[in-house]
Amino acid sequence: MTDPLVSVLLLTFNRPAALARCLDSLSRQTQQNFEVVLVDVSTPPNDALNRALVKAHGDRLVLRHLLRANQGVAANRNFAAAQATATLLAFLDDDCIAQPDWLANLLEVAGRHPGALVGGAVQNGQPRSLIAQAGQLIHEAVDRHFNPDPNNASFAPGLNLAIPAAGFEALKGNDGRFGRFGAEDRDFCRRWRAGGGRIVMAPLAVVAHDHRTDLRGFLRQYYGYGRGAWIHHKQYRTATDFDPANDLDPGLDHDLNHDPIGSHLGLVRELIRSLNCQPWRQRLPLAMLLLGWELANTAGVLHGAFCEARSKMWRR
Repeated sequence: MTDPLVSVLLLTFNRPAALARCLDSLSRQTQQNFEVVLVDVSTPPNDALNRALVKAHGDRLVLRHLLRANQGVAANRNFAAAQATATLLAFLDDDCIAQPDWLANLLEVAGRHPGALVGGAVQNGQPRSLIAQAGQLIHEAVDRHFNPDPNNASFAPGLNLAIPAAGFEALKGNDGRFGRFGAEDRDFCRRWRAGGGRIVMAPLAVVAHDHRTDLRGFLRQYYGYGRGAWIHHKQYRTATDFDPANDLDPGLDHDLNHDPIGSHLGLVRELIRSLNCQPWRQRLPLAMLLLGWELANTAGVLHGAFCEARSKMWRR
């Protein structure tokens, strides 16, 4: 067998039905010659169900199934990258269904922009759910706000991107200190661009993402993003590459890192614009869900700030 052109790094945690759909989509890719590195942090009985899924796809995919304890998305992705054998890494989540030409389009853009981090596009995999629709509106607002120029973008979500393995290794991967909170991909994109790396978007590399459809999961997810956002900005404030003079340089992610309050207000304006484009009967329930997003995210940030202040007090 020839060496794979790309290693698809896939994480799964207690979602065998979603994993089955994801693996099916990978088995239908038009791009051949790739491997799948599946890092499975599931607990019983889901780990056994996943083993059966891997066996069922064994004749359609080059697939390695790696079991380990859950150490958070950042550390789990780093572990997956360490097991990869290709020179290009493609990250995907188990609740995503990749379009048949997903991988081919990622590779095509990566070939036109050697050395760049390539971010794919995300569609709503649960269009009948208002909660999932709210999640999609948030994703699209983030994309418009941070990536007005797709050939010089600021942020690509970790559930759909490709990056040279050497570049990922040079940055020592994701920061494991994010634990089980979100925003490790924001931190990685910041460090990537601060080191001179480029982010390019690939709008034809599409995955359908199963956004949360239950209110509790929706709020818990964005609370976790808020906790992660606090860690992200704390890491930035203490980073060795921090330079206040870079506030004047939009090429180093001005909005995303240097002015978090102004950036967030800009994101809210994008969300309001998206909301005004929705059918009028859906606007009120979507507005309430987006208010829940704002409150959950803010609660996560404030909790992070409280924990840091308490830690400093105990160290005195």
